[in-house]
This record gives sequence, C-alpha cells and structure tokens, in this order.
Amino acid sequence: MLKAEEIRGLGIEEMEEKVASLKKELLVLRTELKLGKLEKHHRIAEMKRAIARLFTIIREERRKEKQNSSKKEKD
Repeated sequence: MLKAEEIRGLGIEEMEEKVASLKKELLVLRTELKLGKLEKHHRIAEMKRAIARLFTIIREERRKEKQNSSKKEKD
C-alpha cells in the first residue's frame, strides 16, 4: 500500500487524483463485498487507511503553504 514517504513525494494535485482513484476502487470493493465476490476483505480497510493517510498529508502540505505565505507577507 501507499507509504507516507511515497505520498510526500507527490504534489497536492497528484494526491487528490490518487484519492479519487482510491475512492472509486473502494466503491468497487464494497460492491464486490455485497455481492459476495470479495475474497480479501482486508483490502477495504487498507484502502480506507490509504485515503485517510492521503487526506492527512494533503492537509499538512496546505498548512505548510499557508504558513509560508503568511511568513512572506510579514516580511
């Protein structure tokens, strides 16, 4: 699955695209679960963790940008 180090190497837009694709994949997994076709149930939890990890890092990056821009304005 995605590790934080790998995610931090991406840009914010790339991370948002990754979130969108993971959400689509999660939807497919949930559908398969309902239909009884899903064999690896742990994949749902992994997907949810990856999405949460991406959201956390996106939030961190935006905070950094905001702090950097406010510091520049003060100078």
